[in-house]
Order: sequence, then C-alpha cells, then structure tokens
Amino acid sequence: MSEPEHVCLLGLGRVGLPMAAAIANAGHQVTGVEIDNARRDAIARGESDLDEPGLAAGVEQALASKRLRLSADAVKAAVYLIAIPTHGSPGEQVEALRALAADLLPTLEKGALVVLESTSAPGTTRASLGEVFSGAGFTLGEDLFLAHSPERVIPGNALAELAQNARIIGGFTPRCAAKAAAFYRSFSSGPIHQTSLETAELTKLVENTFRDVNIALANELATLGESLGWDMSAAIELANTHPRVGLHHPGAGVGGACLPLATRMIASFGDHDSGRGAPLLEAARAVNASTPALLAKKILADLPSGATVAMLGVAYKGNIADTSETPAKALLDALRDGGATVKVHDPYVEAWPEAHLLPLEQALERADAAVLVTPHERFRALKPSDLTAMRGRSLFDLCNILDAERWTKEGFTLSSRGRPWPDAHASQSVRTVQ
Repeated sequence: MSEPEHVCLLGLGRVGLPMAAAIANAGHQVTGVEIDNARRDAIARGESDLDEPGLAAGVEQALASKRLRLSADAVKAAVYLIAIPTHGSPGEQVEALRALAADLLPTLEKGALVVLESTSAPGTTRASLGEVFSGAGFTLGEDLFLAHSPERVIPGNALAELAQNARIIGGFTPRCAAKAAAFYRSFSSGPIHQTSLETAELTKLVENTFRDVNIALANELATLGESLGWDMSAAIELANTHPRVGLHHPGAGVGGACLPLATRMIASFGDHDSGRGAPLLEAARAVNASTPALLAKKILADLPSGATVAMLGVAYKGNIADTSETPAKALLDALRDGGATVKVHDPYVEAWPEAHLLPLEQALERADAAVLVTPHERFRALKPSDLTAMRGRSLFDLCNILDAERWTKEGFTLSSRGRPWPDAHASQSVRTVQ
C-alpha cells in the first residue's frame, strides 16, 4: 500500500493512541474511535494519561495536520485496526468481538482490511470477526481481508517500538496476511513475519508467558536466598554472564494487563482430566500472585505491632504511571491486614483508588519502615541523605536497586530482594551443603 489510506482505529488507549499518532504522521488519514467521551475530549485538548515520551507532540502534530480526527463511532475506511482491551475468558472475548464485528458491518465495504491488535486466545479472531463477516456475505481473502497482528510494545517506549519492533501478522488466508503486511510496512521499519491467525494469537501469549514464568523462577530463587542467607541476586547476575542463560530479576510480583492474562489464558486450555494440564504455568502464576503477601509477612515480622510503613511505588513497573494489576495492591492489602498503617508515595502516579498518595517527605514522616516496591529511576537515584528520616529504621528494597554496602555504612538497616535478610543472617550463617 504505497498510497495513503483512510484508517479507522478503534480504541485510543495504551496501544491505540500511539498507533493513531504514528500512522497519521506516516501520511495516512486516521479516524480514532474512542467511546469514552471524557477521554476523547481530553485527547482533542492535547491531554493524555499515558506517560509516553514523544506521544503528546506526536498527537499534537497529527491533530494539527488534520490527518488524525476523533470520533465516537466507526466510519467507512480502507483499513480497520482494533486495539480495544480484551478481558475475561476466551469465550467472553469471542462474544465481545462478535458484538464489535456486528457494529462494524454497516461501515464495511468490499476490499477493506480488518486487523485485530488486541491480545486474544488462539481461534478468537476466526470465531468472532471471521464468522460474523462471513455470515454477512463477505468472502474473506477475496473481498474482505482479515488479519491478527498482536501489539508488542512496552509502556514507556511505545512510539519507538511501533516503528522498529518485528511484527507478527496472521492472516485468515495468505492473501490477507500479505495485504496487512503491506500496510504495516508503511509506518514500521521492523521485520514482518506472516503466519496464520492462530499462530499469531498464540505467539503473543507465548511471549508473555515466558516472561511470567521466568519472573516466577527469579522470585522463588530470591525468596530462598533471603531465608537461607544466600546472595541469590548476585548469583542471578553472574549466571546471566553465561551466553545461554537469561534469568529475569525478582521483585514484588508481576503486574500489568498482559503477563498474568497471557499465562492464565494458555493454562485455561489445559485438560486436567486427560493429563494435558498446564501445571508449570499454574505454579508460576501461583508463585507470582503469592509473592506480595509473602513479602508483607516477612516485612511485618521485622516490625513492632501496629507499625507505620511507607510504601514507595505503586506502578506495576518502573518509570511509568500504569497501575494495572500492580502487585503493590496485594502488598498494600497484606500489610494492612497485618495491622500496619501504610502511607504511599509514587512520583509517577497522580492518583490511585487504593490509597491516598503523599509526597515522599510526608510518606516517610514517623514511618517505622520504608518499602521500595517499584524500580523507578528516581528511587534508584536516591541518596542516603534523601532518606535521613529512615536512618536506623528498616528499609526494604524489593526491587534491589540500592547499593546495600553504601546504605548499610550510612547507618540504614537494609533488606534487599534476593539477598540475605536480617532474620536469616541473624539466626544462622550462610547455609551451604556439607
């Protein structure tokens, strides 16, 4: 597709808005569909709740050029991109997308390309969009082209990754995949791999499940290290010097909309009665889901009853404001359930329904302990002089971003994720095999 196309992009969220800006600024005419009136109006004013470098300028440029227009409803277009959130079970996803497909029918014209970007279970695109469009009289691969291309961007670097990342494009037919690939080449320089609908859907789930399982391994190893007096974080770093090892880093758990969803989705296809279950995936999910409560219990064991805890960071990952499925919520709940008063600070998040957010100084005031939950660069840059209120009190670094030797020399009682915690090395020396 060398000529500019009219693109109707449904959903202006974490993925959709950066895509709308990128595609419009590549020369296409884009109608961005957002059913949330408040969100749509905010975008029109140049406001966004997405902390994405370059996004505000990209959206402003696209709107000023008139290549990006905003709408509450789908319009006739040559290309339809669907970037709405997909929640619920595979069956619920199919029903939601079937309803969306039915709503699109009045606007669809022969020759159009429809691409689902939303994460979905294998078979979803075919069973939802494919069946509705075929039932309406379209011949897929001839007069309507259907594809699935799962988004693969990371929050905080979306525009760069949209332009550079490899894309997986699954087509209802090879001709569908080829037509979609031609469109994606118009705004992306990354490699494009063409495959079937189901393989494209599965690829995204496998990518995220790999990370979820790897983090579960790191979290389980870290917990062993903390309780047995082993420096597991150092062992992980050194193990990763091997060319065939790529361990992830431990933390407070796993969050975000993608990783837990993907693992649960693949595991849901396991048939335990026939012995084709997914015990590894289920165990990994259990490890990551239980990590916040386990850490809260260890933190509270080191503190007096009714302690005040400053929790630093509620975003699910570093340097962003997204709190989707953040492990910080489970940690907060467990600390409160254990009798602690919790004061919360996050330099990126403006508001969080789970707790009132405070400036750092207020969160630390009269706190018995501080817990670093999210590996924000601003926390990594903290100096002992920034936390003088915590000198002599307990400091728990769940993201292992502080220099333990430096902070200990400055008079802080520091427990770092994956390294021996005070209760371990106070009661025993480093445990080794005899």
